[in-house]
Amino acid sequence: MLGRSKKRFAAAFINFGTQCISFLDEFNRVIDTFQWGKPASLFSQNDPDWVPSLNIRHKKFKFEVEKPRERYLRHKNRSLLTSRNDSMSCRNSITNLNPSEDSIVDFQIENFKSSESIVSESVTIDCKNLVDASVQTDMTIKNINQIETEFIYKNKLNYDLRANLVKLHVGTIEWFDTDSKVTFYTRLPNLKILCCLFNFLKPLITENENSVLSYFEEFSLTLMRLRLNLSIRDLAYRFETSKPTSSKVFLRWIDIMYFRMKYLIKRPARNELIETMPLCFRKYFETKVAVIIDCFEIFINKPSNLCARAATWSQYKHHNTVKFLIGVSSQGMITFVSKAWGGRVSDKYLTEHCSILKNILPGDVILADRGFNIAERVGFYCGELKIPGFTKGKLQLTCSDVKTTQKIASVRVHVERVIGLLRNKYKVLQSIMPLDYLYTKDSGLCTIDKIVILNTDIPQLNRHI
Repeated sequence: MLGRSKKRFAAAFINFGTQCISFLDEFNRVIDTFQWGKPASLFSQNDPDWVPSLNIRHKKFKFEVEKPRERYLRHKNRSLLTSRNDSMSCRNSITNLNPSEDSIVDFQIENFKSSESIVSESVTIDCKNLVDASVQTDMTIKNINQIETEFIYKNKLNYDLRANLVKLHVGTIEWFDTDSKVTFYTRLPNLKILCCLFNFLKPLITENENSVLSYFEEFSLTLMRLRLNLSIRDLAYRFETSKPTSSKVFLRWIDIMYFRMKYLIKRPARNELIETMPLCFRKYFETKVAVIIDCFEIFINKPSNLCARAATWSQYKHHNTVKFLIGVSSQGMITFVSKAWGGRVSDKYLTEHCSILKNILPGDVILADRGFNIAERVGFYCGELKIPGFTKGKLQLTCSDVKTTQKIASVRVHVERVIGLLRNKYKVLQSIMPLDYLYTKDSGLCTIDKIVILNTDIPQLNRHI
């Protein structure tokens, strides 16, 4: 193919037409027609002497001899420079491997040229290019061990990076890597208790294929909102979800947790109260104290309805609130939490219309504050009410009233401490609740009732409040 191409190119070059092809074989013996006095090899198509180019054209054409020669020399220099760069890179790669002396093989190829053998010259050029391009060498045991060590190190590094990536995702089990972290975000003592509580709630979880969060992440989101009062938008950013998704997850898990944990609040049996009665109670009231009661309020947004606004206005807090009644045993255990009432309701009315008095047994003593004037209702259940003395209609307290007040105040302070600790440990009780949490579904409890009950249930999993 190259021979035919050479003949066609020569015919076009000398501009004689097809009639000149018959005597092109004689050009190889004509010295004056080649710039360097001899024809180039068959495979050197870029050489200006690949075809005859001198003294063969019509005189009317002017042919510049220097331009093709310079073009060919530039092409040749570029080829040599490329081959040198390839050989240097190959030598550098071989040097990095540090092969032993007995594994090095030297190749020496002598280039030979012959004016009568074009094929031999072309083969020599190809061999030279191959030698300059690559050199193979055997690897030693030392090199193999080095590569294996590097491979093991990179695998370990990859594993560590993957583990760190999992830890960066908020709310996963791997993210709770220390007990202090678990306590800060959930107020549970350790990860073991957290996992036990999750497994206790897991049977009620309904599958949701469209959820982007795992069940444990949804559980963590709910506990973090109860503990730190994080906003829904903040939780959406932390867990990389949308704001509506975070709100739905929180409300759904509140229902699940309430249904499973509402039984944790119960009144201990009388024999249990007697056996665990602290000495400070035994000193003044023997073993008769059954419960210490008090009320606390939670702020809510101002309702647009005037009747609801009036029913929730608290003269004590000067804000719209809802009120709860809480009962605490002598050991500091929460034994009763009422439903939410409007902030305007009195402590006496709330106590009389909730179910706490139904749990009174004959001979039980109830400790309360001055506002709980319910001695008649407690006496109806054969119980006894102990409240501090007050100076209504009197100039001052009598000596017996002062002593009784000191006795009651010294032990009744425990219920106030419990309420304060609940507010400090679960910041959601310090926030202003939205009105959506006050609505009920199917005549059941509203969301704010469930939140308060859960905030009193979770501390029961600890050794102390």
